[in-house]
Amino acid sequence: FNNALLAGDVASVRGEPVILIPAQPIDAPDPELGGAYVGQEFLVAQAWDTHLLLTNEIPAWWTERFANNQASVNTRYVLWVRQDIYDGVSAGDPTLP
Repeated sequence: FNNALLAGDVASVRGEPVILIPAQPIDAPDPELGGAYVGQEFLVAQAWDTHLLLTNEIPAWWTERFANNQASVNTRYVLWVRQDIYDGVSAGDPTLP
């Protein structure tokens, strides 16, 4: 990714055309990216860990490989695209009002 910029915080990438950041909790406000953006969340990694099973789920897992608890750790990111790019208009288009 020759054109990718690794940033330490969201503030340093405000206004960039495309931003990829870790997903925030559902009740968290959208990050302040310095303009109008359209975002889509993606699952990029999922790990299943038996250590996350509850004690009463171990017999079901042992005998049937089934557990009610979804014992997984998900890594999600949100791809934010600046609204003008999402709409198909260049930010430097002189025909824009």
